[in-house]
Amino acid sequence: MKNFMIINRNKNFFLLLFALCFTLTTHFTYAQKVNSLIKKGQREYEDNNVEAALEYFEQVLSVDRNNYTAAYFAGVSYLRLAFPKKSLDRFSIIRPERFKLTRDLYFWLAYSNFKNNKFEEAEEYIAQHRNAYKNYMRDELEQLEKNIASAKVFYDEKKPFRIENLGDNINSENPEYAAVLTANHRTVHFTTRRKDNKGGEKSGEYMEDILSSSMNENDQWSKADRLKGLVTVGHDATVQLFGDDKKMIIYQKKDLLITELKDGKWGHPKSIGKEINNKRSRESHGFITQDGNTLIFSSDYKTKNEDLDLFISRKQPDGEWGRPRPINEINTEKDEDSPFVAGDGTLYFASKGHNSMGGFDIFKSEYNPTSRKFEKPINMGYPLNSVSDDIFFNVKNGIAYFTSNRAGGLGREDIYRAYLFEEVNISLDFVYKDSSQPISDAVVYLESNSNSERLALKTDASGKVSSMIPAFQDFTIQLVKDGETLHTQTLSPLTSLKDPINFSATVKVSAKQDIIAEQKQEEMLNENEGQEELISENLEQEIAKEENEINKTEQIDKAPSMTQNSVAEQQEMEAKKRELDAQFKNASGKFVLKRIYFDHNEARLKSESFNELNGIVAYLKDNQNIRAEISGHTDNIGPKDYNENLSLRRARAVVNYLIDNGIEANRLQAKGYGETQPLVSNDDERDGREINRRIELKVLKSQSDGFSKNY
Repeated sequence: MKNFMIINRNKNFFLLLFALCFTLTTHFTYAQKVNSLIKKGQREYEDNNVEAALEYFEQVLSVDRNNYTAAYFAGVSYLRLAFPKKSLDRFSIIRPERFKLTRDLYFWLAYSNFKNNKFEEAEEYIAQHRNAYKNYMRDELEQLEKNIASAKVFYDEKKPFRIENLGDNINSENPEYAAVLTANHRTVHFTTRRKDNKGGEKSGEYMEDILSSSMNENDQWSKADRLKGLVTVGHDATVQLFGDDKKMIIYQKKDLLITELKDGKWGHPKSIGKEINNKRSRESHGFITQDGNTLIFSSDYKTKNEDLDLFISRKQPDGEWGRPRPINEINTEKDEDSPFVAGDGTLYFASKGHNSMGGFDIFKSEYNPTSRKFEKPINMGYPLNSVSDDIFFNVKNGIAYFTSNRAGGLGREDIYRAYLFEEVNISLDFVYKDSSQPISDAVVYLESNSNSERLALKTDASGKVSSMIPAFQDFTIQLVKDGETLHTQTLSPLTSLKDPINFSATVKVSAKQDIIAEQKQEEMLNENEGQEELISENLEQEIAKEENEINKTEQIDKAPSMTQNSVAEQQEMEAKKRELDAQFKNASGKFVLKRIYFDHNEARLKSESFNELNGIVAYLKDNQNIRAEISGHTDNIGPKDYNENLSLRRARAVVNYLIDNGIEANRLQAKGYGETQPLVSNDDERDGREINRRIELKVLKSQSDGFSKNY
């Protein structure tokens, strides 16, 4: 028995020893595997194969979530691949006070938070870095602080633009960028790097291919497919579509090439010109103006640090492009890329310099034919720009397309749509449901569901009302006739991309007897819950009061017929046309309309304003290629928000007058600047505040009068 116990004890000891050895061996093998994966990932990372490196680091994290080394390299890799959210997630694994691998962790934590719009957290990590490492990475930290400061300003001054991702029929987890659109904006060609691309993978990244998608009647994109006949096994990238959609500039082998569409097939690409493409440089993007005489392109030819600059070239009599010149007033020591010239002659481009928030931002600049230079670039602001790269911008009729790798996208770079207008022109026809007869001489109230703004309009003989209203807001419309509410509904003005700034609809209204029958039926259904009063006594009084006011002012609000003006008025209109023409030719572009009058704290035009406005109408009719911004301005008396709202309503009143007198709505836009742009000091009334209370007209020049003729 004793011997049995000894044997059994020895057996247990050997089993325990075996288990311990097995565990140690397994752990050692596991540690070896983890270390091997990390070393492989580091080698790929050092060779700049970031995607391949990331796969190794993610394998480590899948079995050891708390591996700080893998988490660090994964976080930095995701930043380099433009996945800011994933970067922040990997960095969150690390406790900085326990991380000793490198001294730049706090910098990357700050940068990752910055890319995720967490500005205060980014500033905290910058402070921790300086506390721990003093001047280490001083230049990088100072640049990041500048970007944070710039971003804070732009994010606080958010513009009322609407931004949309084009969705998964266009975008994917891979990069999609450089969208070029057909003239009608219903088909898009763009560049992508995907696993199934024709050229496959080379040097750790997929080759560029060109895909195409078209929009259906409901403004939905089809699933993108490869553009046949043009894609090669090398890099193929979109640059510009022009010439009635029959010509396209593409990027291949560091050069700009032109291909033409014949018999439904894209032909063999040819060099854009020997003066443009250079063996010692890279020409990455370009744009030919609508008249075909000017080319603006980006190149690193003889630039510092091989950064991209913008160059301009004019077409010569022999049809070739002349020697390009750098646009020095635009270029910085950082990259400028992806030029685009809009129909009004405005130059848009992307830059990492100027007052960029970080990476590429989209800027605009207007050409001054007097100085023969471009004006100081203006950052397009948030939300068009972000703390990430925003580039490859183009715009038509207030709809822009651009590329961004901002947080929240489907992949690395995505293509986005931006609505750059703040107002839409709404036209409503009110008719009786059964007879289709128009409802004339009724009052239509439009009240914004987003703010307290309320408009009162009167239907004409055909039952129609029209006005400029804020875009992207829901409105409650109320139709009142003879003191009774005939109809109430919520209106969401959704415009078509075919005509984005105009919305029209027919509102069918039940006849009065039908309304009474409907009310009785509703009363019966709600008999047990008590009778619901449809219109309160106070509301009826308010409606009657406003309707009386409209009737009183109807005669002075209506513009006199242009054919009934006196000889003196006609002469005044001709003088105003000459004044506007002189302003336009002198390229000042913006001036005060001196005889525009409103009642105190009101936005209703007084009749004394009509002669001045009729001159504007006549000028705009004679110059069909001109678009104009009408801006309202106030003094600094009163709350800032109130002044801004009042200035916008007054600008809209002028715009509506011009529309009522035959100027197309898509040629006009109203802006309210409140007290933010005074001409003189507001310290006194006569020489200050009175001057600052004004309406201005800014001519948005056509391209034919821009740099293409004068540079």
